[in-house]
Amino acid sequence: MLSVVCAIIMRGSKIFVAKRPAHKKEGLKWEFPGGKVEPGETEQAALTREIREELSIEVGPIEKIGAVAIKVPRINLTAWNCQWLSGEIHLTEHLAFDWVEVQDLTAVDLSGADILLIPQIKSYIENSPI
Repeated sequence: MLSVVCAIIMRGSKIFVAKRPAHKKEGLKWEFPGGKVEPGETEQAALTREIREELSIEVGPIEKIGAVAIKVPRINLTAWNCQWLSGEIHLTEHLAFDWVEVQDLTAVDLSGADILLIPQIKSYIENSPI
């Protein structure tokens, strides 16, 4: 099973989402940015690397929020609460980005796996002392 991580970057009550390029699987859908965990790499290291590559910013993974397993293709997607540490967003892979209110996430055209994370993200935020 392929291990994939995504960053939940929050600003107030809003969460960062990015629009996938048209030529990628689930092209033009929105997602929580991230990517594959390489062999020998921790989830936190993969997040830091992927966000630096995709958004040109530095993030610090704080805490695991939740995970979902997708059967086809066989993917385990883990979401992490990440703090934006530094840098200005410069998209290297995505077409656009936006900040979406937590309660509006279900109205966004998210990729299939990311949709499955919404209940865990909402629960995490509701039960977090942020």
